[in-house]
Amino acid sequence: MAKFKLPSSDRLLSLVAMCMSLITLVIFVRQTNIMEKESHLGVLPYLAIETSDNSQDKQFRIEIINYGVGPAIIESRVIKYKGKRYDMEFPAFLYETFPQMDSIKVLTASTVNQGLAIPAGQARIVMVAGGSQESYEQFLEIMLELEGDDSEFEFEINYKSIFEDRWQLNATEREPIPIDQ
Repeated sequence: MAKFKLPSSDRLLSLVAMCMSLITLVIFVRQTNIMEKESHLGVLPYLAIETSDNSQDKQFRIEIINYGVGPAIIESRVIKYKGKRYDMEFPAFLYETFPQMDSIKVLTASTVNQGLAIPAGQARIVMVAGGSQESYEQFLEIMLELEGDDSEFEFEINYKSIFEDRWQLNATEREPIPIDQ
């Protein structure tokens, strides 16, 4: 029968040090992954389209608001209406589609181009229309037509975070939809 010989104290100490180093490496890798996830969550943009109807000032406002904690970088925006796709700004779409827009006063209009960054907690005014009672009421009629049950109006805004996470904001969902990479 062979005798069991204990390793020397130097070898035992070396083995324990190697095990501790390996455990430290595993903990370090896990902690790094957790920190990376936290940094991703710390810059998530959350876009929403909001409209406000101010009958007292006779103004209708449409804006994109970033409720997230990081900038939203616009990648694309498309409007779909009655089977057609329009890759243009919303005011331009309205002027092309609705002849009565010629008599409506647009008080403010902004572009929503590819590459536009909407900072966290900020809004981008798409347009403000109205000003006079007649202009305001005509614009409300157009908006009611677009939002009606039988309307074929849709829009899609694709955007990303600084970490290249992508989402889509559209007319049918209340929340942005993650886009698979």
